Amino acid sequence: MSYEPASIVAVIVGLGEVLKGLKVPQRFLPVINVLFGIIASFAFSYDGTIAPTMLQGLVIGLSAAGVYDLAVKPIKKVVKKKQ
Repeated sequence: MSYEPASIVAVIVGLGEVLKGLKVPQRFLPVINVLFGIIASFAFSYDGTIAPTMLQGLVIGLSAAGVYDLAVKPIKKVVKKKQ
């Protein structure tokens, strides 16, 4: 069964938030997201070729780290302006 990478990114963002709540240092979260992405890529879309699966996992993990940053930083700026 194959899953859409966007849905896997959303799950990894959620896992990152759970880890953040468990007090995992924030500097480790991008690396953890990449590892989760690679693991998820092998678990859900491995087709017998290692390199493309690793690349897809890398992109998924980096996307998960970037999606969170893209969403949070503008919100923090708006909140600071209101105060």
